[in-house]
Amino acid sequence: MNLNCVEVQYRTGQEALNELQSGAVDFMFADGVFAHGEAAKGILRILAVGSKRRMKADPDVPTMDEEGVKGLDVPGFFGTLVPIGTPRPVIDKINSWFVGIMKNQATLDFIRQSGGDPLVTTPDEAQLLFLQAIEDWGRLCSYN
Repeated sequence: MNLNCVEVQYRTGQEALNELQSGAVDFMFADGVFAHGEAAKGILRILAVGSKRRMKADPDVPTMDEEGVKGLDVPGFFGTLVPIGTPRPVIDKINSWFVGIMKNQATLDFIRQSGGDPLVTTPDEAQLLFLQAIEDWGRLCSYN
């Protein structure tokens, strides 16, 4: 199946949502947390997720792979960033704070209710995730 489409860039998710609701655009790729919130309000319907596995927060939503878009694995995630040159002990301390926060049941419930699956990792693993995401999106968004 081929899909002929034109990319339209918006400054905010809300601008894109307004265009979707007005019929100016037919579909959108949205941040999972944003999409989950809007779907919960009945404003939009999530057709698929871009990760290789279904989200635990929305187990009934299929993956793009299940819907016929093979090989797509671009899960969304949030991370904490620090300036280059930040001393490793500072990085490790900040990471330990977030690891501790992620052990709190209220935090886990909030993330799941917002449409996310909790992810706890080391600073080095997180760096690799960010670099891989840059590479993946660069490959997916190339206009050759």
